[in-house]
Amino acid sequence: MNAQTDRQSRSIRRLRLLAALLPILLASAMLAVPAAAQDDGVVSGTVINETTGEPAAAIEVTISKFADQSGASEDTTTTTADDGSYRFESLDTSDGLAYAVSVRYADVLYGSSMILLSNDPRQESDIAVFETTTDQSVVSVATRGLIVSGVDRETGVFTVTDAYAFNVAGDMTVVEGSDGYSVRFPVPDNVAEITPRPGFNFGTARVEETSVLVTTPLKPGSTTASLDYAFLYTGTAIDVPLSAAYPTEAIQVLVPAGLDDAEIVVSADGTGLVDGGVVAISGRDYHVWSASDIDSGSTFTLQFSGLSRPPATERLHTVEPAIIAALALLAAAGITVWTVVSRGLHRPRPVVLAPAAAAPLDIRRERLSVELRLLEDSWQAAEIDEESYRAGRRAILEDLRSISRQYRGLGDDEETDSFPMLR
Repeated sequence: MNAQTDRQSRSIRRLRLLAALLPILLASAMLAVPAAAQDDGVVSGTVINETTGEPAAAIEVTISKFADQSGASEDTTTTTADDGSYRFESLDTSDGLAYAVSVRYADVLYGSSMILLSNDPRQESDIAVFETTTDQSVVSVATRGLIVSGVDRETGVFTVTDAYAFNVAGDMTVVEGSDGYSVRFPVPDNVAEITPRPGFNFGTARVEETSVLVTTPLKPGSTTASLDYAFLYTGTAIDVPLSAAYPTEAIQVLVPAGLDDAEIVVSADGTGLVDGGVVAISGRDYHVWSASDIDSGSTFTLQFSGLSRPPATERLHTVEPAIIAALALLAAAGITVWTVVSRGLHRPRPVVLAPAAAAPLDIRRERLSVELRLLEDSWQAAEIDEESYRAGRRAILEDLRSISRQYRGLGDDEETDSFPMLR
């Protein structure tokens, strides 16, 4: 009897143990389901040669997985089928992962936008590639805006942002030709410093005479790029000589009202610059001057008058000390500067463009709002075609959304060099 009682007791204990473990086992089984689902991501698409209209067969496609902002990635490759299609399976769909698909065709890299699989594990991403040309006659400037961004009378530094909206007509990518560049940015011959602004994605450049030359391919459609210029002035006016490397549909000069507590006036020779009066943009008043239909090779000089004269006791009399002072001022503001000494511009030399440190978000947002307003004005005035307008507007809105994400602490995935293939 005692043996039977012991067996019954042991059976009861085993049943109680199983009953206690059952919820734990069930919970473990439920937790295992999402873990298995984290590798069910799929990215597929088609690579099309937009020059010929045919699918790009037998092209190597790379998908890169980014786990953080360091720029390190895990790459996987496949090859397109006869119909240009590709497919990547069993991708990790965990939160915090970003993917980008890229192909290299005719030695030009083409890439997708950022792909997040955490919410939608199956996504399509088609990629367009193009044949190449060295013919720069297809390049034009839809709009060029020069925005006065600062006047520092204490150091005699006058700063201007030169914002380009390029347009490449046709269906071919412009690449470096026998002249050694794909895009040319003429710069004033009296500039002291040049700073590439955030989003200047032209990589390595060099300076020859009064031009910045880059070799990065320029793809069909619209592309934007901006440079900041710092000038040294000693009186109440400064001349800014400019030239047009490409036909320019519209050029606009903007001066914030009340900048430096002075009434700055802009005039120009030979461009038909028209005073458009004061316009409210993003809650701030700007005095706007504009001109249109600038031919390639045209040269003209903008004169900014009405500046506050720098103190005579603090005026620098040589170029080198002034540049050192300006560099110290800009460095204190956290700006990465690319220095160009004006009297050395005639000497060809290689220069690596370092990415500029991001300006404060509110300043970047205000400048983008200005660019958007100028684009809208050009569209309303029929100065640009619909394709250029839509492409330019889309690019500006993407930058504004990027800034909005940063305000919310979500990071900037559009302008960081950590994701070079997302552009």
